Amino acid sequence: MKLATTTDDFCEYIKDSRALSYTLDCFRDTPFRHFDLSFCAVTYPGSVWYESGDGWKREAEDCAKKADAYGYDFVQAHAPFLPYQDYFDPDKRPAYMQAIHHSIEACAMLGIPHITIHGIYLDGDTQDKFIHENLRFCRELGETAEKYGVDILIENFQDGNYGYYFRRGLEMRQFIEEAGVPRLHACWDTGHANIGKGFDQYHDLLELGSHLRALHIQDNWGTSDAHVMPMVGIVNFDQIIKALIEIGYKGFFSFEAPDTLRVGGDSHHKRRNLLPDDKLANPTVFLQQKMTTVKYEIGKWMLETYGVFEE
Repeated sequence: MKLATTTDDFCEYIKDSRALSYTLDCFRDTPFRHFDLSFCAVTYPGSVWYESGDGWKREAEDCAKKADAYGYDFVQAHAPFLPYQDYFDPDKRPAYMQAIHHSIEACAMLGIPHITIHGIYLDGDTQDKFIHENLRFCRELGETAEKYGVDILIENFQDGNYGYYFRRGLEMRQFIEEAGVPRLHACWDTGHANIGKGFDQYHDLLELGSHLRALHIQDNWGTSDAHVMPMVGIVNFDQIIKALIEIGYKGFFSFEAPDTLRVGGDSHHKRRNLLPDDKLANPTVFLQQKMTTVKYEIGKWMLETYGVFEE
């Protein structure tokens, strides 16, 4: 397996422009060369990704040029992450869907084989309602996925997130098979599966089998979604790697752990009581680069230990 990481590792440091390509500059002094392109970074007021013009295509083309200059490639992607309520609001839904459709087309432009999406739900939804709404959601996206030759991947969430029912490997596999969308498969997030009582990730991955096409490798302490690198929290990664080997997983061992060093305004766990003149709110880009390098070395050690590391 080869290592990859999310471009979100440095998205919080891009203050002078929202262009996706600028995050790639920050990886120059790290070992990573394969990336999960996060379109979550395009969800800001006035984003060209919400519009019907070609501004978003120029941003995608800039990403391609920058990646080519550095010898990088994009091996998977993450669709824009938007408030779920926007999908159910008839006034906001068109822009919500347009941003996701644009990201799928951008994957085709950049040669990215698959993109992870979050299921849509409202707190308290029944499982039947969740399945009904997400069948409609995935079938609509499936038409765009088929048109551009890009797979869409549903992602698991944690136990106790009431209203969201892509939690176990079996639940996800049954949904994929019921949907009848040829390009619909799965991404497994190791941190999400660890929250609450924690799931048996070995058996969940066996249940997904060949439907597993991508990973979000992250750790936490079982209490909330932390997005820290392995060995910082309590996830059993032996269990995970053993299952990946057993099912013959062919994808990348891709980190989604940008928050081991946290910026002050991090979306998951904000630094407390910040004042405007505080000087230590955010670690420097240099420190983030060092932590990103450590993350690579940890991933390399994990995979080498099982004899499956590839450069």
